[in-house]
Amino acid sequence: KGPGKVVVGPSVSIRSEEEIQNLISHIVETYESLDLLVNNAGGQFVSPAEDLSARGFAAVVDTNLKGTFLVCREAYTQYMCDHGGSIVNITLGNR
Repeated sequence: KGPGKVVVGPSVSIRSEEEIQNLISHIVETYESLDLLVNNAGGQFVSPAEDLSARGFAAVVDTNLKGTFLVCREAYTQYMCDHGGSIVNITLGNR
C-alpha cells in the first residue's frame, strides 16, 4: 500500500475473458484496491491492407479492441464502479 506500489500478477492473455476476470480478481483480493489501470497491450501487422488476411485482422481486433474493452470493463465492474479510479489507454500510430 502507498504511493509507488508495483503490482505484479499472473500473466494472462488479453483475449481471454476468463483470464482477465481472474487477473482483476487477484489484484483486488491481493492489494485491496485498483486505482489505476494502464492498457498497453497491442499488436499490429505492419502491412498494406491488401496483404493482411482476415485471420490477421481478427487477431489485431481481438487484441487491440476487444482485449482493451474486456480489461476496462472488468476493472470497472470489480472495483472502480464503487471506489473510483483512472484508466489510461495507450495507442500507437504506424506511419
